[in-house]
Amino acid sequence: MVLLWAALTYLLTLAGALWLLATGDGPQDLTPAILLIAFSPTLAAFAAAAWSGRWRELARQILDWRHDVRWYALVLLAPIAIALVIDAVFAVGGDRAPERWLLLPGIAILGPLLTNPLGEEFGWRGYGGPLLQRRITPLAAAVVIGLLWTVWHLWPVLNPEGHVGPVDVVQSVVRLVATSVVYAWLYNRTGLPVVLVAHLGHNLSIEMMPPEVIGSDLGQLTLAAVYLLLAVAVVVYAGKDLQAPRRPVGVAA
Repeated sequence: MVLLWAALTYLLTLAGALWLLATGDGPQDLTPAILLIAFSPTLAAFAAAAWSGRWRELARQILDWRHDVRWYALVLLAPIAIALVIDAVFAVGGDRAPERWLLLPGIAILGPLLTNPLGEEFGWRGYGGPLLQRRITPLAAAVVIGLLWTVWHLWPVLNPEGHVGPVDVVQSVVRLVATSVVYAWLYNRTGLPVVLVAHLGHNLSIEMMPPEVIGSDLGQLTLAAVYLLLAVAVVVYAGKDLQAPRRPVGVAA
């Protein structure tokens, strides 16, 4: 089922990329093709779960929000705090930072909430990760999911308007594999809703960072290094929790 889900994810992504080529739209345009790509991990997860008759178990994960509110506050605010620190270190935010904060509720919350977290996390953490954890350690499963996540994120190379350079590849591998480790730990400690909020918090932090920072090679590598440090801290802290195969709450094979 993991291979089926991964294959469907990439096939849907390829279909969206070809759709973009046919219409002449670019990766930055909000089009049905972009939405297909953005939701491909989740759509593939539900398709694979439906094939095995387990889609209700996958859908049920989103209903269990009964976790300590401190988890939600932590995963939502920590990425924003990281963004503020990086912005302060680069010292380029200036007077525009307050303006970005004021615009945040109006333009940044709805988009990331409806696309990236919901479109991706049912696949990466809600389906693929739990199945892999039944066969290999949670840490190894997180690395595998992180690599799949990285390759998927690099789909703009298929579009003439997509600009993916060596730094983009390096920072994507480091940041997404590291984030996958952190999210796997969050998922096993709490559940999918906390991971959804964590993904939302990351997206909001990116929205509020000045383009001069997040759009630069140094800014991207700095963010990747921060997430790598977080992953190392999680591995050190979690210890044995990431070293033994488990049967986590999630969709069954």
